[in-house]
Amino acid sequence: MSFETPLSSPSSICLRSLRPRIGADLKELNSVFEGSNWQTCLPSSLSESHLLGLTLDMRHFEAAEVQPTQTAPNLAGPLYTVLRLLMEHPATKPPSGKLSLPEETVWRSLKVYQWGLEREIVNRIIGVGGETDRESLIDAMTDTSKASRFRRSERGRR
Repeated sequence: MSFETPLSSPSSICLRSLRPRIGADLKELNSVFEGSNWQTCLPSSLSESHLLGLTLDMRHFEAAEVQPTQTAPNLAGPLYTVLRLLMEHPATKPPSGKLSLPEETVWRSLKVYQWGLEREIVNRIIGVGGETDRESLIDAMTDTSKASRFRRSERGRR
């Protein structure tokens, strides 16, 4: 019995080699986003290093919620990116220039953005995109529905 693999040779790639060593650099993100429109913040527009770094930061945060660690995870990059996206997107851009969001909305926006980051990584690896509607990410980030699958659980609150 022969097992076929989609790769040309089983040793031609190792996903572990794609693993980022460091999270997102806030100064780098700022220089990339400065003077750019909201679309620059979308996962599909990020460089691979920023995409992987932001995802690593989010995963560290997610892991720390389940198993607290000595070192607090760094959410500066993901939080900056999500808030900048919400500040600049025409549907959510505050007229006053000041964004005021409840904690629940910020949490949901971070989780939805993490979902978007992870989908984009998979899209790039397998070469097949799924949902292409960029607005669906924004809609999910700002959805106030209580039924949202991205709501923060009571267990996760501290």
